[in-house]
Amino acid sequence: MKYTWKKHKEKVTILLCFALVAFYVTFLVSNAHALGETAFVRGSGLQIRLPNDNELILVHPSFKITIAVVTGDLNATGGHIDMFDDSGHLQFKSSTTSTIMFSSDNSLTRLQVNNRGVNSGESHVLSNNVVYDLRWGISSVAWGLPLSLIFGLVGICGMFFGPMFAIRKAKDGDYKSALTMGVLLTVTGFALFYGWLMS
Repeated sequence: MKYTWKKHKEKVTILLCFALVAFYVTFLVSNAHALGETAFVRGSGLQIRLPNDNELILVHPSFKITIAVVTGDLNATGGHIDMFDDSGHLQFKSSTTSTIMFSSDNSLTRLQVNNRGVNSGESHVLSNNVVYDLRWGISSVAWGLPLSLIFGLVGICGMFFGPMFAIRKAKDGDYKSALTMGVLLTVTGFALFYGWLMS
């Protein structure tokens, strides 16, 4: 039994690495809206005018998004909106300086302003003549674990231990293992870490 494990451990490790990457890609895709999903609200060329102390509420089947004007007046042109069952985005060019509060009534909703993750209820200063992209989406996987962070940490370990493994095996004269497993661990680690950074 010991000999069989030694004989097949590289193949098993390669299969486990590919399974881990496939699971992670599936997890990332499940948190994004499916490609080709039909939007139930879509519009472009919108003019947005929200005076101070007013709000725009976007209602989804399971949550709602609120964009409230805290200071100044929000005047925007070239607005574009897409709303799906579990996600959406609003893009516009601000023609005034104002402060908005971007929030959701569901704690599982992820919010972004210009591709930067933000907390619900956080205030944002909008400058004149700047294009803003507000995005939101609810995670379809609610396991209570920060899986993206876990995969990121596993990726860091892979990037660290892959080269160490390759060096150790090369010193022992096992160049085949050094090349295959060292490169595989490093590349898989980098893929998981990069996926975590982009999630």
